[in-house]
Amino acid sequence: LHHMLVTDGVPLTDAIELFAEFTTGHVLLEYVDPKDAHFQTLLRGRETIHEYLTRERFEAQIAKYFTVVQSLEVKEGLRRIYLLKKR
Repeated sequence: LHHMLVTDGVPLTDAIELFAEFTTGHVLLEYVDPKDAHFQTLLRGRETIHEYLTRERFEAQIAKYFTVVQSLEVKEGLRRIYLLKKR
């Protein structure tokens, strides 16, 4: 997901909608906070582009199409994996 957002410039709302269109069941997504070192490397000086991206906004967007079945913190609060079920 973060590659779509940063590398390809796909808006979060469009990316989540695309995942919803592609599945009839479950999706596994990783939320990566913009403060994550890898995310920062991808940004390369364009940090202000993704200032809006927070875990709360991410969860609000996925809630439009999915129910969270399970989530697991992966890296010091900067990464979380979500198992989602389409509504």
